[in-house]
Parts: sequence; structure tokens; C-alpha cells
Amino acid sequence: MEGKIFQLASLAGVLMSASHTFAAGETVLYRFQGGNDGQNPQFGVVRDPAGNLYGTTEYGGDGDCSLPNATGCGTVFRLSPAAEPGGAWTETVLYSFQGGLDGGAPGGLLIDQAGNLYGTTYSGGPNTCDVLYNCGTVFKLSPPSSGAGAAWTKTVLYNFQGGEDGFGPGASLVADGQGNLYGTTNWGGPAACPDCGTVFELSPASAGWVHTAIYNFQPFPATGSIGDGQVPFGVTFDGQGNLYGATKSGGYCQRFEGGFCFGTVFELSPPGSGTGTAWSESVLYRFVPTNGGPSSNVVVDQAGAIYGAAGNAVYQLVNGELHTLYSFKNTVLVAEGVILGPGSRLFGVAGGGTYGDGAIFELQPTQGGGSLTETTLYNFAGSPDGNLPNVPVLGSDGALYGTTWRGGTQGCQYYGSVGCGTLFRVVP
Repeated sequence: MEGKIFQLASLAGVLMSASHTFAAGETVLYRFQGGNDGQNPQFGVVRDPAGNLYGTTEYGGDGDCSLPNATGCGTVFRLSPAAEPGGAWTETVLYSFQGGLDGGAPGGLLIDQAGNLYGTTYSGGPNTCDVLYNCGTVFKLSPPSSGAGAAWTKTVLYNFQGGEDGFGPGASLVADGQGNLYGTTNWGGPAACPDCGTVFELSPASAGWVHTAIYNFQPFPATGSIGDGQVPFGVTFDGQGNLYGATKSGGYCQRFEGGFCFGTVFELSPPGSGTGTAWSESVLYRFVPTNGGPSSNVVVDQAGAIYGAAGNAVYQLVNGELHTLYSFKNTVLVAEGVILGPGSRLFGVAGGGTYGDGAIFELQPTQGGGSLTETTLYNFAGSPDGNLPNVPVLGSDGALYGTTWRGGTQGCQYYGSVGCGTLFRVVP
């Protein structure tokens, strides 16, 4: 039986119990080696009730994929806490993608109460979408029913076709209370806009999972430069079943300045009683040059306020009005994503930092309200602690757990940077 699905990620109310307590500071929990254990985690991690961390690496593993500076098709891994305080955490590869029909370059994960993992692969599957990549897949990875050393079972739930259903799913999935999965594709859509991207739903059925494109982003009007978005980062639910997301491009475009577009924040409302079967899309905000455009997906608090990162700032969007909560200056240059914490606190990652390798920050309301205080919790230094951190997850112990795409101490050489990536813990 399928477990009830929920996302262990950003919201403060979704915190898992753990028996471990830690001293303040930053700790590297694991450094990827660049072989069968994986290389370059591009997304963050999720946690189970026992405190195990699960994630993916974009490359590495034993699959037959090769790029000029990376090998392997990617992995799904588990990082288990040390048996004794201060001991080493244990990394286990749960699955190694093989490329081709099996998929490659996995995205972020979703976990259910039964311990099943759900995710996407950016490439792979039976359908060819361009000269480099196939169209991508959605997969499920189920834990063994017996024996700690038994293999996990991987099932392909959907192979993208590259038409109106989209291709290149590049973000984590979310799920509703009925077990339906929702996600986005970077590309694809109707013939009028084959590279605009889609929002999709996968519903479990007796004969397999059923795919529905619940929204295809639209091309620009023939005589205009205002659209609804392009290349979505992903989607997230609010408490009423609406989906929210941000797009990297589209929206307001300056066609006479290199065709640069600044992205959007959008809402998708589910079909209501008597209104048919279509979801309803609304553009909540179109970014302009002065605020730089979004750099990540959004999060939504219990009151319906939307938070995200754009340019060098963290913003809040309420009733269509964008409020800049904090603008970064000096050593922390570019905000790249936030999560919600308890007590109206925000945590996030930023590019730049003291050493130029990225930073973890906290925004906390001042006494009496009216402003936020920024604290840089940790500056990464490339080697040996990591470079380019991904958005972390907040544990019930108050620590932030996450990955860095590069850095560490191993000999991976990719995009001119040393290191295969790391797993870290930062305590505010």
C-alpha cells in the first residue's frame, strides 16, 4: 500500500523527530568521492523519522554516462547518523542510474510515511527530445521488505514524451493527501510554445500512473512582451490545495535588450465544484529589471504569504504586492533560496560570501517588528567544506542539513572547481 506522501523540506511544521543533539557550528558529514558513491549533489536532502538523510547526486555511480569532466548517471543515497556522538556518518548508495531507458541526472526527492522515495530524472527514458538528452522520467524507489542489505526497488512511473506533456523535469515533486504527485518540466508544452514548460500531475491508477498536464505556460502575444512565465522552478502547496511557483524566465521581457526576461510568481487553483476539470492559472507578480528575477522556487506560510529569493534580495509577496525583506550587500552577494523556520525566521543560501563559495544565512525579526536582522551562519570555503550550497532542510533538533554541489577534498574537476560535493550540518 502506498504511504501517505508528504514533503520533508522547508515548512517549520514538518519537522521530524531525532534523538541526536549537536554542538553549534558547521560539520561536514560526508565528502563525496566521485566514484560509485556519487558526484555533485544538485539538490538538498529529505529526512526520515530516524534522522537518516536522503538525496541524489547528478553524476557518479556505476552507470555508463560520460561528460568531459564527469562520469556516471547519478545516484540516490542515504546518509545514516553515527551510532555514537561524534562518530562518522555512513553513506549508502541506494540506487545507481544507468542512463538510457533507466534515466539519468536525478532531481530532488520526496518521501512518504512508508519510506518510499519519489523523484525525477532530467534525462533518460525511451523518447528523444534533443541531441544530448532524452525527455526524462518520474521514478519511485521502494525500501526492501526484508534484510538491511537487500536492494531497493526502482520503478519508472512515467516517461515524458517531449510534446505537450513536457520534457526535462528539473525540480522536486510535491504531493496532495490523495497520493497524487505534482511537478514541473523546464521545457515542452503546446506546439505554439515548445520550450515554455509545464506543470503536471501523476495520479496512481490500477493500470499504472496517469499523467495530466494541468498547465502549459503560454507563448507571448504576437504583438506583446508580457507572458505568464517560462522554465518553472517547481511548485509548492498552500493549506487550501493551491499550487504556487516561480519561473526563471518569461513574464516581462525587454525584447530589444537581448531578449532577457525576468520571470514570474504564479498560482494554480484546482478545479472547483461546477467549474469543469481545468486548473486555473494566475500570474501573481512579474519581475522587472530592478528586482532581478527569481533564483529559486517559493515557500508559503500559514497566512498565505509567499517568500522567495530574487537578485540580491529576499522578498515577500502578499496580495500581489512585492516587499523586499532584506537586500544583501558586501560579501553575501546573491540570495538563492529560503525556507521557513519557527518564530517567523527565514533560513537560506546565498552565492558569494567571505570566500566566494556560498553562505548559509538567517533572517530574524527584530524586537517590536518592522525590520529583519541578517546573520551569516556559515561561509563555505570550497575545500574542504564545500562550494555552492543547495537549500537546506530544517530538522527538529534545530540544525540545518544540506548539500554543496562542489567542493570537498576529492579530485573531481567540473566547471573549473575542485571537489565532488559535500553533505553538511549547520547549527544556528
